[in-house]
Amino acid sequence: MSRNDGDKLVGILLGILGGIALAELLKNLLQKKCPYCNNMNESNMENCKFCGGRLQ
Repeated sequence: MSRNDGDKLVGILLGILGGIALAELLKNLLQKKCPYCNNMNESNMENCKFCGGRLQ
């Protein structure tokens, strides 16, 4: 295994970790936090699915 192979492996691992981090960010952007119970809900909902409170 040459040094070049190690660099490629590190690049692949960093790419995978970056993709996971980006997916988590997008997931959080697509959700709303309920101001009453602090649970996360889908952004297209008007009322919290846990407590029924109105989402902002």
